[in-house]
Amino acid sequence: MLFTDANEVIKECKKLGYTAVLARLNSEYFGGWNQVANEWVLQYGEVEEEKRHLQILHSAQWTAYASWALALVTLVLAGGTIWIGHMQLQDARETREQQSKDAKALLEVQISVELDKQFDSPEMRKARIRLSKQLLKNGEVTETRVQDFFDKIGMYERQGRIDQDTVYASFSYWIERYWPELETSIGEIRKLENDPGYYGEFEGLYKKILAVDAKDGLAAPSKKERKRFLSEEATLPL
Repeated sequence: MLFTDANEVIKECKKLGYTAVLARLNSEYFGGWNQVANEWVLQYGEVEEEKRHLQILHSAQWTAYASWALALVTLVLAGGTIWIGHMQLQDARETREQQSKDAKALLEVQISVELDKQFDSPEMRKARIRLSKQLLKNGEVTETRVQDFFDKIGMYERQGRIDQDTVYASFSYWIERYWPELETSIGEIRKLENDPGYYGEFEGLYKKILAVDAKDGLAAPSKKERKRFLSEEATLPL
């Protein structure tokens, strides 16, 4: 099936459903629109997580109401047995908290898997190749998809949608090499646009990774190492 714009891809994703879209991301089904489908999957997962969270809250509330009602009846009839109701409420609260933690952990795994796929997709590989070549030539940087990707990861990490350990394990190698090479051009755009927060999430994530490295006694990549890295990125296989 051929798609001509992002709206068609989103419409097809809604028609197929979350599971079917995930199954087709590894194929050529979406052609050059895989990134749009990936974004839809991430947004869908967030919406579904919110629905599940609300369902958990509603269920726990009804359980709590029932527990309190039982405690009141028991207090009137036998006295002193309100402890049972208290324990039931505590169990309900613990169950709700555990379900919420499980749902959050599942969403983090889903987001991590999708980010890994997106970063290694043919579209992103092309973007990394193009960006690396521009940086090696010290020319104008017009390729922004890599910066956008890491800025999004920085936002996800700050909002708690993905944990810092996963980010470090999966993307620190690229973040701590790309940012120093992009810092000058990003700074120029910040001045030009009078926007000090331009790619601020990306920068914040870079600083967090450096802090982890420093804590482990690791030094930041040297300029020579970064240039070698750019040469490797510029020759990525497609």
